[in-house]
Amino acid sequence: MKALLIGLVCWLGLSVAAPANVITVPLTRVEKNIKMRDSYAKAKLAGWHKGMPQLFKPGATPVEPFKNYFDVEYVGNISVGSPGQNFVVVFDTGSSNLWVPSVTCTTGGCVGKDTYNHKKSTTYVPNGESFSIQYGTGSTSGILSQDIVQIAGVTVKNQVFGEATVMAEFFQQTPLDGILGLAFQEIAVDGVVPVFDNMISQNLVSQPVFSVFMDDRSGDEYSALVLGGTDQQYYTGDINWVDLFMANYWTITLEQVSVGSNVITNCWFGCFAIVDTGTSIIIGPSDDMDDIMSDINLDPNCANLNSLPDLTFKIGGNEYAVPPQYYVLQTTNSSGSYCEYAIGSMEGMPMWVLGDTFLRAYYTVFDHTNERVGFATAKHRN
Repeated sequence: MKALLIGLVCWLGLSVAAPANVITVPLTRVEKNIKMRDSYAKAKLAGWHKGMPQLFKPGATPVEPFKNYFDVEYVGNISVGSPGQNFVVVFDTGSSNLWVPSVTCTTGGCVGKDTYNHKKSTTYVPNGESFSIQYGTGSTSGILSQDIVQIAGVTVKNQVFGEATVMAEFFQQTPLDGILGLAFQEIAVDGVVPVFDNMISQNLVSQPVFSVFMDDRSGDEYSALVLGGTDQQYYTGDINWVDLFMANYWTITLEQVSVGSNVITNCWFGCFAIVDTGTSIIIGPSDDMDDIMSDINLDPNCANLNSLPDLTFKIGGNEYAVPPQYYVLQTTNSSGSYCEYAIGSMEGMPMWVLGDTFLRAYYTVFDHTNERVGFATAKHRN
């Protein structure tokens, strides 16, 4: 599997009117260069299988998947402490903890990162419990602390988060400081209450719902995370709901996967999928993905790009087609065009991950209290 390339870094901002207690967080789209792609792919795929037992063994110690670090990322800004110390984070529905680098971390993956210094915050409260998160290529560890967290000007009080004192060297290559998890508390390391759970309990959002729009064009300033509701400027038609299979990750069931008119799997024995903003691509079981790629048969020189079939997922009785403009990324330079898949697999992967490749096509709503996910056709600008 290869990472996906576009070329330049594109900053995505946002300016919209929203209802009271609906918080719109601008997201920034970050694109990788060719030198980094192989290490990103290995890190992502090596980490995922270690998190899978948590889906079926709720009492097990969670191991978080390595997230969204090898093709296209969508990141945003938060601040921690008083006065605020700023960080760039991935808003990740595939994990539940918030962590940022500590000022005491000066080597490895901390090099070049913004760091948190609790001595400079008047609202810091010590915790001192250790935390450790194991990834496919290393680990992040440190101590838990408590402070205020600000997102788009809204203040979350008494938030427990990780101060990373050790970070794998791999993080040095990534254009982010930390991760803000948006999955359920059940998979939070050390049982920490996630940020969005605190936003709900502190009445900072009008509804226990958040939604995500991921722009599909380089240069557009349009991507957003909407906390507390939905925003119709980002989608067309109705929102179709599907209940979660499990409320730990945002895990749903699939009914069928097809390429064009060819059914790849009917999911007779159950297919499960994690809806994950922190994974850049669609990932599936290796046998199914081999069949998909064989049917698509992408020409790396993009010669057949306009004639490729849709990749379609049947969810909750509705069919969600992902056209080639989303599951293929195209790079054009002086030598011509080059196309790569925005889908992939790993050996032993028992389920699907509907990452950014899928989410660019569908505005996605995460309903925390009712334990369901909603999909609507994304409204992209012409």
